[in-house]
Amino acid sequence: MKIRDKRAIIRISKKHPKFTSTDIKKELEPMIQISTSLIRKILIKVGLRAKIAAQKPLISDKNRQKRVAWCREKLQGENWETVVFSDETLIQMHSNGRVLVRRPEGKKFDPKYLQNTVKMGKKLMLWGFIKKDGTRGLFRVEKSINSDEYIKILEKNLFNSIYLGERLQQDNAPAHNSEKTWTFFNESGLNVLENWPPQSPDLNIIENIWSILKRKVMARNPKTIENLWQFSYEEFHRIPNEKIERLYDSIPRRLRAVIISKGGPTKY
Repeated sequence: MKIRDKRAIIRISKKHPKFTSTDIKKELEPMIQISTSLIRKILIKVGLRAKIAAQKPLISDKNRQKRVAWCREKLQGENWETVVFSDETLIQMHSNGRVLVRRPEGKKFDPKYLQNTVKMGKKLMLWGFIKKDGTRGLFRVEKSINSDEYIKILEKNLFNSIYLGERLQQDNAPAHNSEKTWTFFNESGLNVLENWPPQSPDLNIIENIWSILKRKVMARNPKTIENLWQFSYEEFHRIPNEKIERLYDSIPRRLRAVIISKGGPTKY
């Protein structure tokens, strides 16, 4: 095969990373006749192996600009040790996510190699917070979170753990930013890290804690909703303080990553 034809294949793949070998074949025809298997071999040889695409939310241009502006401002100087990161998360008894398995030919439906799925598993809503010194709290949420419920969560579960000079971080969920909630903040004197940028889970380090928590809980194979809560509480409090401290230390890198990506998704 001619070198220029190989270069054409590589060029098309780099320009259109979601093209399959069949797509590339169609793009080349009728000038170049080549099999899809040979296209795959050429691409694999130069390191362009097909992989499952990472999933990240689509961020609007307006929100990208807000993310960049906020990160630039915070890089000028922010005492992150005074910020209490918080969030809700939903944890389910079962997961139907993709699982890779190595199996012999002809054993696709052997129970040993199956991932059992369910239509909908039992689920539990949690709210939690973390501080750089390792102080943390995890709480079970029994109702859907509206402004009234969110205020109750903060009154019951945060007021004894947040001190003068510390600020609550929260995302832009409707219950967090309603007029009623902000009236509560003003009247109670609870300080909040303001202007949190939209579509920014990569800046909220508690998201990493949720990922660790869910992986640990699922490994314990909970059978009941009470198991789910018990295991969640135990695993949340087992996460080392050093892990939380390292997440806090990663914040400046996260800010710079958002700026470099021009407000787009980052590896975080």
